[in-house]
Amino acid sequence: MPSAPWPLIEISVAAVSDNNRSNLRSALLELVAETPGLDFSTDSTTGQFIFKAGTERCLGAALERLRAGPIAFETGQLQVAYRERLTRRREIDFLHKRVIKGDKG
Repeated sequence: MPSAPWPLIEISVAAVSDNNRSNLRSALLELVAETPGLDFSTDSTTGQFIFKAGTERCLGAALERLRAGPIAFETGQLQVAYRERLTRRREIDFLHKRVIKGDKG
């Protein structure tokens, strides 16, 4: 099966400890430079590393090469930052009537 011209599969890669974060970033950049079809980016809102590949086989092989190294890391699903923006001003007119038991007014 031919490799796709752009990355189709994305996975989150995170260092187990904060001390290994820069080492993991260096290892990912080195792996991307060596292997065609791989890509790597950092999400600006969540701060997580996103590892991308054209096929599952290519992604699996790259992750196995990373696991063979000395850096401990975890893989997982991507986090999506939820953003909501108010577009219009709304005024709501509402009167709340409190009903008390036994009160007839």
